[in-house]
Amino acid sequence: MTKKIRTTVEVIDNVAWITMDDGKVNVMSKEMLEELAARLDALKDDCDVLVLTGREGIFSAGFDMKTINKGMSATVPMVEAGIDLIEKMLAY
Repeated sequence: MTKKIRTTVEVIDNVAWITMDDGKVNVMSKEMLEELAARLDALKDDCDVLVLTGREGIFSAGFDMKTINKGMSATVPMVEAGIDLIEKMLAY
């Protein structure tokens, strides 16, 4: 199975533009959150400014409700990935 890439990165004049595009509404699934965190890790020494955006017309619908509907065992790892991403963003 091929890993779905949900984000792209473009660096222009020391500014990193990370664009989310899952083909739908850019839900913050565990996979999206982990991918964003990995992008921040990869860029942390290369850029002074980071811009997080969605494709035209949508930023994000927020946490993945399908995951939340599966219960705590699915939700907790997603929320933990969200906390990790927020910590990385604040430290950037």
